[in-house]
Amino acid sequence: MREIKLKPCPFCGSKAVIHIEDGIRVICTECRAMSKCLVDGYSKGRPTGGALKAVVEAWNRRAGEQNE
Repeated sequence: MREIKLKPCPFCGSKAVIHIEDGIRVICTECRAMSKCLVDGYSKGRPTGGALKAVVEAWNRRAGEQNE
């Protein structure tokens, strides 16, 4: 699995971590700012995935930046 890279908190610049409990979200370790919380859906008895990627992309997005 490839390494997940999180940008620092957009509010205080501190480290952020992925938190998994009743969904997936990113939380700042200092000011406790957090991303939206998402849960993977299921199709044919299997997780559809995508929640982790969507949460990380939302956290790493910054106003005024062009899409990479």
